[in-house]
Amino acid sequence: MGTVSDAASAPSAAPPPGAALTITAMGAALVRGPDGAALSALGAKSVALLAHVALQPGQAASRDALVELLWPRGDADQGRASLRQELRRMKKAMGPAFELAIDTPPGQVALRPGAVFIDAAALEAACESRDSAGLAAVPALYGGAFLAPLAVSETPFQDWQAETNSRLEEVSVEALLRLMLLDEAAGRLERAATAARTLLGIDPFQEDVHASLIRIHAAAGRIGAARQQLERCRKLFMEELDEDPGERLAPLIPDARGRAAAQGGRMGAAAPSGPSGPSAARGAAGSAPPGAPPSGRPAPTPRGPRRALAALSVRAADAGDPQIAALAAQLSAAVAAQLGPCCWLGLALPEQLKAAGAETEALLERATCLADVALSRDENGMRADVTVARRPDGTAQTALTLFAGDAEELAPAVALSRRLAAALGAAFMAAAEMEAEAEGGEASASGADSWAGLMRANRLLRHGDAASLREAHALLEAMARAEPDFVEALCLLSLAHMAEVRTGLSPAPREAMFQARELALRAVKRRPDAAWPHYALGVATSLAEDPLAAQSQHLHALRLAPGFAQAMGEIARGLALAGDVAEAELWARRAMEAGPADPGLGDWLQSLAAARFAARDWAGAALA
Repeated sequence: MGTVSDAASAPSAAPPPGAALTITAMGAALVRGPDGAALSALGAKSVALLAHVALQPGQAASRDALVELLWPRGDADQGRASLRQELRRMKKAMGPAFELAIDTPPGQVALRPGAVFIDAAALEAACESRDSAGLAAVPALYGGAFLAPLAVSETPFQDWQAETNSRLEEVSVEALLRLMLLDEAAGRLERAATAARTLLGIDPFQEDVHASLIRIHAAAGRIGAARQQLERCRKLFMEELDEDPGERLAPLIPDARGRAAAQGGRMGAAAPSGPSGPSAARGAAGSAPPGAPPSGRPAPTPRGPRRALAALSVRAADAGDPQIAALAAQLSAAVAAQLGPCCWLGLALPEQLKAAGAETEALLERATCLADVALSRDENGMRADVTVARRPDGTAQTALTLFAGDAEELAPAVALSRRLAAALGAAFMAAAEMEAEAEGGEASASGADSWAGLMRANRLLRHGDAASLREAHALLEAMARAEPDFVEALCLLSLAHMAEVRTGLSPAPREAMFQARELALRAVKRRPDAAWPHYALGVATSLAEDPLAAQSQHLHALRLAPGFAQAMGEIARGLALAGDVAEAELWARRAMEAGPADPGLGDWLQSLAAARFAARDWAGAALA
């Protein structure tokens, strides 16, 4: 697929060519002339005047407003005289740059169009970007508090300075969070780490940002850096808040077994990207799921009906290679942690099967499918040969090979764990649908057959025609009434409402959108550690025309399950509708790789084609 770059329109940290004055106001109070040399002869009030005018609409301010801001103590005539004297000082200190940059029409002080660059205005423009290309300028532009070292004692100016700083800090934090989450989910780890460090420079007590930075280091294979970040966070919180977040953050770092296997190269072990859902432990007696909460913190209570079960085995292709065997165990835990939040099946791992002892055969007998992953490596990275055997006949229905090399920012084991989770999630769901169809009979809204009912509703929603949507809606409503804690049914019912709105089948679209959002919110409340509720809430939010909030929910789903194709596809669609074609293409490609058979694929490609068409990329639109 071709790309259309929007880099030319992205806000930049550098002043445009030909700027007569460059004002650095974030973390500084510095004015430079056309040659880049600092105009050190300018006084504090001159710098304050320039910064204030530069941030006014049209870069112009009335003289009376400047007098009230910087010379409020005397009468108006005295203040105007002080302003005229300050302008004369500025002209002497700036030399020819004064005439190039400043205009003084009657009653005003204005800056000539395009003659003055101030980083604070560029920062605000970058923060308003809905794409990562624009947001990428924020870390470089945010240098600290607005005009931090400037000493102007006038109260009106100090109030304006504090208000401006508060506004810039607020929008910067929001923009940096979006940039960090987008880049972390997309695998651009160095830029995500820069955004995280900038956020912690603004407010070091953001535990979720410390968690992201730890997770980013681990995903890049920098286990030592992840541990150092954990210790910095613990020390800070203990000294200032008398609170130790170590118990919550330590599980984000791979264990010693994974680190030993990673020695000698960039074969970083995979850390779970989010808490494992309770489905990861179902079907195994006496064994906690990988990624489960540490000792002393209760796991979420399993809710809903009996689920279909899948068995997963990740092993070394060469049983005599202890390093690959250790990585296989780490990879198994990481894949399980990612599948828990996004795959509706229960999951059993080899160690759980072993712990079950005599129950192993019975456990396997009722499994919907069995997945075997043979792990190997060469000089280029890691390889996984995957075979999935489906029930009821046990025939091998899926065989594929996945690779992860050293050319990407993600450590190979982490990249492979994400791809494995995406591929196995799709295969397991398909197997569950196949089993439900093979069982035949009428699906029930509650009891032992409610799982089959859910799978039937899922298939009906994918058909997309009016009759299928109505049947799915009725079945899901009955499920939600019969089993209020059946989270998957709540998610599908929310999506059913939205499908009816999009296809024009809903007689009351506003009410349907409200119900969709309420159902998704109920699902999030019941299972905040699951990806599907956040995905459903993101789709419902996008219908309510709040694209940034929708993107935030989809990114949260990806933090819980980095291989979740549907969330990637919705991010791609949102970016395409915002006109960010290059970034939308990246996400669409990732979504297609993770879910090549997903029913939403057509919507993702259609949005991408529309974005290319709007950008006058006719050939690219046709290819999409």
